[in-house]
Amino acid sequence: MLDGDAESGRDNPRYGDLMEPSPPSVWPSSAKQVHDGSVPLVQHALKNSAAVLGMAGAVDSRGVTWIDSFLRDEPSRRVQVVLAVFGGCPTRSDDLSRLLELQDRAECGQVQFRVLPMADGRGAPANCLLAVPADGTPAFLFGPTPNFGIDDADRTQINMWFEADRSLVDQWGCWFDLIWQQAAPLTEATADIPALVPASGTPAAAAQWETYCDLCARSVKQPGGRLIPDPGTGESSLDQEGGGSEDPSPTELAGLPKLDPLEDRVVRLFRRGQRATIANSSAVRPLKVPVNPRLLGQKATIRHGMVARHQSFSISVFNDEELKKINHYRQATRTILEKLGLPLGKGAYWLPNQATEILEREWKASNEEGQRKLGQLVNGEVDAYVKCKLDSIKRDLNRVYRHLDGKGAVPEGCLTKVVSDMKQRITRALEGRICALVTLSGIEFRPSGQPDWQAPWEEAENLVLALARFPREAIAAKCGPGWYLSQLQTDAEEVLKAMDVENDEILKGWDRPGTKWRAQSELRVLDEISEAEISSRDRCEASLMLIDGRTTEEIDRFIREAVSKTE
Repeated sequence: MLDGDAESGRDNPRYGDLMEPSPPSVWPSSAKQVHDGSVPLVQHALKNSAAVLGMAGAVDSRGVTWIDSFLRDEPSRRVQVVLAVFGGCPTRSDDLSRLLELQDRAECGQVQFRVLPMADGRGAPANCLLAVPADGTPAFLFGPTPNFGIDDADRTQINMWFEADRSLVDQWGCWFDLIWQQAAPLTEATADIPALVPASGTPAAAAQWETYCDLCARSVKQPGGRLIPDPGTGESSLDQEGGGSEDPSPTELAGLPKLDPLEDRVVRLFRRGQRATIANSSAVRPLKVPVNPRLLGQKATIRHGMVARHQSFSISVFNDEELKKINHYRQATRTILEKLGLPLGKGAYWLPNQATEILEREWKASNEEGQRKLGQLVNGEVDAYVKCKLDSIKRDLNRVYRHLDGKGAVPEGCLTKVVSDMKQRITRALEGRICALVTLSGIEFRPSGQPDWQAPWEEAENLVLALARFPREAIAAKCGPGWYLSQLQTDAEEVLKAMDVENDEILKGWDRPGTKWRAQSELRVLDEISEAEISSRDRCEASLMLIDGRTTEEIDRFIREAVSKTE
């Protein structure tokens, strides 16, 4: 049903060595295909899905064979599909019987089909499938090409594959639930569909239609030459042979913005991940409890003319070494994000969708270990632990109080408040979480039509440079990626794989001899790119050239040309 609009090979600056299509994609397309032609394109779109649901029309024996193979590849998949049928459609009772067998073969209702006859004269049905991955963003497959989209498509049958936002999925889900309820379960009875065939016309009518098709074909003139598809962009333009002028295209007349290859690639890159920030308000409060200066008879701020002195006091039942250990886990979220995330700006990171599972795993491990360590320090009894430290708390507070010219002992209310706050903080850390949570949010790159006061390429530059640096810094590290990523519990190879969203050339055999030297050399190239007097957009392109495996000479030449354009 779908077509990738990416092409492989280093000569294509748009996609580097991408070998498989990715959403958003449109099919049929004039762009060169990169997949194995014997494999249905819909299979690329659905291969990582844990569940597929939706509607499919005009399914025949070939479609049944394909979905049988699709389910055998991953028996745990959940499939719920409504089969739209109509009088004279290619679906036969044998096809439905085979689907019924697939349904009966699956366990616990994981595979279900329903049948929904269409009203006469309403036209052919469209496929509309939702692919739901185990993690990541659901994607829609939509279009009229029959048989789940595995048939050859007519040029008028535009099919689309695109990631869906939650609002669209929610609305679609309401529609599908209703359709599912209106469709009949696939049973032996409903599988017995009449074997009707479309009515055939007369020979004279067939001849008239053929004449009409020829007339339309002859009427399509291309003044100025033949239409030539651009394999990089998928757009068509006239060749240089012959005279005549080229009329503007409908999209040009409508003023639709066009992405150039670099913009399109960066748009897709941003969509493969999410913005990650630390939800600081969710963190457990420090276990060094602040003491309000007023409780000690002091002012928080003392002013002498233009000079202001600020006073603060704190106390903890833990010694400095114990607090250091606890704070290590309190700050674990930042440590994890600094290792896994790519910096976009102060406090903001970009995290690949395929790395969110690692982030979750690392966060849970750090939080559990931090709570375990804290529990060991207090022996599992917060009240008893603080009570045994009560004499020391009183003694130290009184020393400070008298040092501040307080008379007698610290007020009882101050001591009560400090002890209560101390117990509450420790209890919350043990019962809730000790690590701060992470906020993940969608992020988009919108380069076109920006006003002068906006800088759309700044964030893209930060991301692409960080994406190029990450594997090279890991490989060039003192003892390799394992040492560089030692603060994470996940194996270094798994991390590198999850962070490789642009098929970086250096990761194709990163553990081979000589790769460490190459990584060090290419880090120097990235330094040159960062320091070059070129635009953020050009820095993005130069960094992607390095990721794609272009030579240092090619990158140097690109930088020189970019510098010359700014002079």
